[in-house]
Amino acid sequence: MSQDDDTFCGKKIRDIFQSNAYAEASIYSKFLIIFRTIVHVVNQELSTVGQFYEEVSIRHLVRRLRAGIRLTMIYSLIGITELGVLRGVVSVTRMALVLLTMIFCVIFYWATSRVTSPRPIFTASFLITLQNMAVYIMLAADDSEPHLAAFMSGVMLLVTLCLLLPIRYDVVVTMLTLYASAYLISSWLPAELSSERWLEHGYRTKSGRKIRTSLLVTTLVWFTGLIGGIQLHLWSMLRQKTAFLFLADSVHEYNSCLYLGQRQNLILKELLPKFLLSNLTVRDRLFQSGSIERETFIELIPEDNVSLLRAELEGLWEFVDWQVGVERIRLLHRIFIIFDQLSARIGCEKLDVCGNSYLAFCGLDRDKDERLKLCIELGLVMCYMIKRLAHEYGTPVNLRVGVHSTSAVFIALMGSVRPRFDMFSDDMIALEQLQSTGLPGRVHVTDTTYERCRDLFHFAPGGPIELMKSDGRVQFLDTYYVHPRSKSIIDWRLTSSDVEFALRQSIHNLDRILGRGSNKATDVHAELDQRLHFVNIEKKNRNSWPESHGSSSVHSDIKMDRKLSEPTEYELNQLTVQYLAINIQEAPKKFRDRYRMLPINLQTMRFIESNVEEEYQSPMSTTVDRFAPDSNNMIAITDMISLAIHFSLVMLTSYLIIRPMKTNLAKFIFLCVCFSCPQLLTLFLLIQTTMAPSSLEEQTQSKMKHIHNILLKNNVREFLLFSQTLTPTLFLVFCLFSLFPHGIRDESAQLLLISLEPLVYMTHLLATRSRFLFRVTSVLVSVITFISCSVQIHFMHAIPCHKEDSSSGDLETYRNLPVRSLEMWAVLSMVWTGCRENDLICRLLFYHRRIRKEQHENRVRMIEEIRTLICCIIPERLYDRLTDVRSTDMIPFGGIEPYWTENRNAGVAVIAVTNFRSTTFATGANTEHVSRQIDKLNQLMGLFDQLLSGSAFLELDKIKSWQHYYMVCSGLFLPQQQNANTDLRAHLVALMEYCLLVLHQLTAFNEQHFPDSHGFQLAIGYHTGSVLAGLAGYHRVAFNVWGHAVNLAQILIKPPKEKMINQIVVHEITTAILSHRYEFQAFDQRILNTGYPEVIYTCQAKEYP
Repeated sequence: MSQDDDTFCGKKIRDIFQSNAYAEASIYSKFLIIFRTIVHVVNQELSTVGQFYEEVSIRHLVRRLRAGIRLTMIYSLIGITELGVLRGVVSVTRMALVLLTMIFCVIFYWATSRVTSPRPIFTASFLITLQNMAVYIMLAADDSEPHLAAFMSGVMLLVTLCLLLPIRYDVVVTMLTLYASAYLISSWLPAELSSERWLEHGYRTKSGRKIRTSLLVTTLVWFTGLIGGIQLHLWSMLRQKTAFLFLADSVHEYNSCLYLGQRQNLILKELLPKFLLSNLTVRDRLFQSGSIERETFIELIPEDNVSLLRAELEGLWEFVDWQVGVERIRLLHRIFIIFDQLSARIGCEKLDVCGNSYLAFCGLDRDKDERLKLCIELGLVMCYMIKRLAHEYGTPVNLRVGVHSTSAVFIALMGSVRPRFDMFSDDMIALEQLQSTGLPGRVHVTDTTYERCRDLFHFAPGGPIELMKSDGRVQFLDTYYVHPRSKSIIDWRLTSSDVEFALRQSIHNLDRILGRGSNKATDVHAELDQRLHFVNIEKKNRNSWPESHGSSSVHSDIKMDRKLSEPTEYELNQLTVQYLAINIQEAPKKFRDRYRMLPINLQTMRFIESNVEEEYQSPMSTTVDRFAPDSNNMIAITDMISLAIHFSLVMLTSYLIIRPMKTNLAKFIFLCVCFSCPQLLTLFLLIQTTMAPSSLEEQTQSKMKHIHNILLKNNVREFLLFSQTLTPTLFLVFCLFSLFPHGIRDESAQLLLISLEPLVYMTHLLATRSRFLFRVTSVLVSVITFISCSVQIHFMHAIPCHKEDSSSGDLETYRNLPVRSLEMWAVLSMVWTGCRENDLICRLLFYHRRIRKEQHENRVRMIEEIRTLICCIIPERLYDRLTDVRSTDMIPFGGIEPYWTENRNAGVAVIAVTNFRSTTFATGANTEHVSRQIDKLNQLMGLFDQLLSGSAFLELDKIKSWQHYYMVCSGLFLPQQQNANTDLRAHLVALMEYCLLVLHQLTAFNEQHFPDSHGFQLAIGYHTGSVLAGLAGYHRVAFNVWGHAVNLAQILIKPPKEKMINQIVVHEITTAILSHRYEFQAFDQRILNTGYPEVIYTCQAKEYP
């Protein structure tokens, strides 16, 4: 059995058979282990089956009870009336029986039409059984035909077996006791029951022996039938229970998929703007992130449909670094939450956060004048909130804002690892220029914006700015500043309580995205994931973790608490029932229908003709495991044991019947040995095969290996069950033709046939592992055999045991035919009902298992998609750290700290494609050219991502890509405990090697994509120092880094110069750290953080002689 399809006890069976104790045990010990395991499974399953019937199968039980009532009424009435007509006597007793049967059946049938609890079902079943016994005893007391008594005995047996399914086992024992007592207290019965009936058939024995023989034969017949009925009952309950568990787990998987779908939508809202959320192409691109060879998603937004805002915080790191410890993280998070909340309130959307810069846009769903108005209002209220925040903390921090309405804008999904939505336009340069040349605390706009919004705000001239276009042209633009009090900001500003609420809500959203936290939905699903047997993966991982030496005592206490709190199998079943009962209304219609009314009325033949027959041959598992004790073999062994016990009882019953007939006992014993030895040998070989692994290539016993391999085949097992099912039929035929001197014409042979025929038919119900087609074939073989015997009896006069009874032979033969036909009809109807019932339950099990498998596969797929989407927001190593169960107990919920990391020895590399804008938005560039250039830029970013996935760069993490920039950091997630010999510069060397590899791969990339031009040119800024990295904001959160090292790495390549082309530019501090591996050359002087000119260098790999 595959691990995914294990049931509660199936998993325990697997653990037993795969243990070392079982592998090293002897053959005798293995047989005892198998026997104890089967007993344990039966006990465990029977202990909880009542709960499932009370919760689920009321309709199923009522249907079976009403079927038993109909059978009782039909067969009793037909048997009584037909034989009464044949005899020509209509007695008062028979009339009373007819009326009694009809009245009771109508009352029971009407009373059970609205049954809603199992107790009335059990009571009605017991009363129906008592009624059948009373009818049988009264017929016997009325001196009815002996064939009628035999017929009614068979009908009682079959009706009782039909009712066994809703009857409890204590009721069955009571029924057997009452039936046996009817013979033990037969002194009050008429004399015909105790003497005359048996004298007519030639039993010249004393009365006591007659009664004992009759009691033993009848008890054995009933006991044999009950063994088969109980076995059929057991497997029906187990399969129906397993089908219900599959149904419950399907609902659980479905509800989990709903929860995962909510998480997917939540993550997509963090990755995409509103107008792209319903775009299936973009969703597919995100789900396929990590694939290098995929088409770039690019879409053109027509001219003047988007307004952009760019704001940059001056002195942000100095403002944040003034705080201590965790307060720096919270302050950074608070600043960008304020910006996000203001954007959402006003009606703008966040585009990105690039270090100290904040980008937002407004478009598509707004009027063009309204778009500019909203962006300007957002800039004004952002400036106000930053001033208030600086006043609150007493540290200066300034905000410069630029607002511009763009021409045509291209939106694209950039990158293969952690792809991000971005916008490209020639007007981005104007926006950056407006922001960088503006005044602190003011919103800087162009004259075009001024003309559109002059009636809405107060403006002040800002002077012209010199704008360098992408194609190299210089353009002068008149600019204006929006007066900060030209528009009231009371409606938009945030209070302290609003900010605190947004802080808590943002942390809650992050916990939901990652499936963390203590909300109700995650608690329910986490509990079910831990307890339900199909998804209990986390528990296995916990057991396999290596424990550290320093905390063994703490972990041992935790493990002991977990072990004590583990639910029992009964509690697991109860949890499944409760979960399904609570969540069934949330499930789809097909689950609710299967819960309320089981599909017992399906056409079995249509199922046999369908394509799922091959898979149906294994009702309890979908694959054949390498270990043989899977569900196929265990069910086959159980069926063979039941068939062997049933056949032994058939032989014992035959002996009790033929013993007074003075037949040859030696022949009878010989027949018993000939038919039972192959059956026992087959059972022994199958058990031996089950005890050993199916892969026996290493064993030297080639013959035994060959036999085991044959027995493991499904067709061989089917044939063995088919042959064992026909064994009682063949045994009875041989007894009829070999034990009696006149063969089947002997009346004693006919009595043996009448007594054992119901038991032989009952044998076909026991092979629950066999396919329905095989069982139907075996039943047809038995039917044809017994019909042939009946036809032969009809055309040949029976030879009575005593000559004085020969005068009534013709009449007896004439009367025997309708009785035998009626009995055969009853037997075949019940056998067909039982076989069909069992196969429909198997089909039900198969259907729910298939549905559960589909839901489980869908859930696994959604989990992988969610992981992919989350890794588009944060680095994969941070995600693994947050979701690692070993550290989950150590990471507090409800705080922003787990989503941040800090390192004072990190490396930062900013890669800029310096000529992207000049080659993309050149004069005369059309839409097709721009799209092609953006696609090539995306392919270059994908190449960077692919290089980053190499084994030499495991300590490097992509931070983000925006516009034509690409940022990589090293050392963000280093192990907390490092050896004394650990080289702290190793990750810095790896980052430098990555930058050199990027420059090396650029040549091949340009040769492939730009054969007729120079292609893309790079400039790489590299610096080391302290960085703070994490998730900040409320909407569209993304992983970012802040710090002096980040600012300096960007300043080193701005503005790009001709000498920087395809060079790695570093600061003097970096040369001191990496001089042992690389050569550095002085390149230029720039004014950096100190305010004085500082020397910058270019890096090259050191050449060794």
